Amino acid sequence: MYWHLSRFQGYAGIANFMGARFVVADAVMQPILREAAKRGLGYLDDGTPRSVAASLAGGQGMPFAKADIAIDAVPTAVEIDRALAKLENLAKERGTAVGMASALPISIERIGLWTKALETRGIMLVPLTTVMLKSKSG
Repeated sequence: MYWHLSRFQGYAGIANFMGARFVVADAVMQPILREAAKRGLGYLDDGTPRSVAASLAGGQGMPFAKADIAIDAVPTAVEIDRALAKLENLAKERGTAVGMASALPISIERIGLWTKALETRGIMLVPLTTVMLKSKSG
């Protein structure tokens, strides 16, 4: 982790990817989040059930967000559009919503089309750090 973090610049946080077994264990997550918090980084949880990240991040006072929806869990246009509609409804209900997607061509295409019409429906895309900092202060 130290090696990787030393190779990049300009990042605001870290996220898990395919780490469902890892993120449910305090003993392994605590040192990761402690180090990230020391560096002023936030943490994005992919929404893994039973993840300990939210409580550990809260204990570190670090910015945190959890994905509400895996946008392309089923990578078809119909299912991605359905997930985006659900994400939009969550945002309207709660004020914010976080979606995660892979960089699949179909995902990029559908998300690109979706974003073009958001403003007309009263939705604004914001950087993830905005949601993370809102949760930290709230």
